[in-house]
Amino acid sequence: MKKLFIILAFLLPTLAQAADNAVTLTPGAGVTMRTRDIGAGVQSPYNILGDIAGAAIYGTAGAANTNVITVQGIASGVAQPVTMTSTTITGTVAATQSGTWTVQPGNTANTTAWLVTGIGGTFPATQSGTWTVQPGNTANTTPWLSSISQGGNTASVKAASTAPIATDPAVVVSISPNSVNANGQATMANSAPVAIASNQSAIPISSSDPCLGANKTNLPISQNGTSSVQLIALSGATVVYVCSLSLIAAGATTVAITTGTGSACVTGNAAVIGSTTANIANSLSLATNGGLTLGNGLGTIAKGAASSELCMINGTNVFVSGNLTYVQQ
Repeated sequence: MKKLFIILAFLLPTLAQAADNAVTLTPGAGVTMRTRDIGAGVQSPYNILGDIAGAAIYGTAGAANTNVITVQGIASGVAQPVTMTSTTITGTVAATQSGTWTVQPGNTANTTAWLVTGIGGTFPATQSGTWTVQPGNTANTTPWLSSISQGGNTASVKAASTAPIATDPAVVVSISPNSVNANGQATMANSAPVAIASNQSAIPISSSDPCLGANKTNLPISQNGTSSVQLIALSGATVVYVCSLSLIAAGATTVAITTGTGSACVTGNAAVIGSTTANIANSLSLATNGGLTLGNGLGTIAKGAASSELCMINGTNVFVSGNLTYVQQ
């Protein structure tokens, strides 16, 4: 008993001054270890991992634990990354598009432009002053490709000497109202001249007046006496159109151009220039060596009746000479 007191006396100071890892387990000395009886008188110790405060570093499944356990591989004292071969995502991840994804600003495709700005809201530029904008890489060597189109029609551009075809879309143009030759001007100075080739073919002129543009017949006149004389015979249902007339009298007289049928227009006689045959005394008066000129051939000055002749009569027996041009149709 005395020996037991001596042993306890030595142990008590030691326990009071114990530090980390300084506990010595002595069988039968009152220290209890956590063990499990696995049978046959064998006790198997087991440990719960904890922090320096004694709290377990892992908790109950499904409950949060503020302690962290670090798991890493070590190779030659260097931590190695841990690679996960698969990841399980709990729940459903919604995806509304597969394949190529459309990424855009706004909610409607191709309606809202991306906002692109440089530093301070300005775009950097590597050239100042006059900018060269061109197709291709070499200045002034590649033309811009452009076309004239409207309403789905594009004008055709063909190589030189290529004849157009009916299906070629054409460019329709008109003279500008600001042109110096706005379809003719009031004065010659304001009109642009039109050049006609020296070998230009005859240009047909369409007119209701037979004397304008039609081929005319030239008829010389030299008459005396006081009887009616036929100048142009009738031809079917045609009409004689007088385009010009010039006369000079050798002496004072009266003159008349008439129309009618029969011998020298005696039947159905009617005045064309001057009076009728019966009223010759009151017809056109010509003085000695006097005369008249009517028309220039570009318009009708008188005409006979249809299906009739053209005749002439003098009031006195003097020579009256001149020229007459006409169209009979």
